Amino acid sequence: MLQLLNGKFSGVVTGAAKGKCWEELAGDVSAASGVMRSVEELKKKWSCLKSGAKFSAVQEKKSLGMTGGGEMVEGVTSSQQRVIAMMGEVCVEGVSGGVDLAELKFSSGMYR
Repeated sequence: MLQLLNGKFSGVVTGAAKGKCWEELAGDVSAASGVMRSVEELKKKWSCLKSGAKFSAVQEKKSLGMTGGGEMVEGVTSSQQRVIAMMGEVCVEGVSGGVDLAELKFSSGMYR
């Protein structure tokens, strides 16, 4: 189900298939929680969960390189770890061996 929801559109992954999957998920969540949730509410919640997990993971990673003296950064929670596992580490860590454009020097309109 997660592969379908996160997959790129193709002959197999269509808007209709994704819509049906979100509808089924909304029904399952509503049944389990006893509170009716719309597809839009679920999409928003999932987006917020992913964003929060990424933010916490980045903050934790930044804090590992600090020398101390500042505020202690709260680590990634167990629920955020599950969200990251569902998204894949690449969403947080980036592509292994990739180039970080933020680290390149910009001079005369060209990257060096």
